[in-house]
Amino acid sequence: MKAARAWHVRPTKYLSSWSRRDRGLAEGLIAYEESLNPVGLPPHVAQDPDRVFEVDEREDQAMKALEVAQEEYQRGGNATPGLRLVVVDRGVRRE
Repeated sequence: MKAARAWHVRPTKYLSSWSRRDRGLAEGLIAYEESLNPVGLPPHVAQDPDRVFEVDEREDQAMKALEVAQEEYQRGGNATPGLRLVVVDRGVRRE
């Protein structure tokens, strides 16, 4: 049922309309994604003592926009219960 929910399909449709192969693939993808560590690596890679890892910096423009907006809301006293700011992709900037 987790796969039906993840794919936004009614459970009855998932069980009756999806082939056994499609259900297996969907469930396998969920199991794989759940096995990844917080940085997106599978255990056999993340726990391999022979691997060398390094950390790199990336500027996430979506997170930057969200953090700026959150700071502005907090400074402005806009603490509305249940209010959640979301990032909306408006496409590439045209100048």
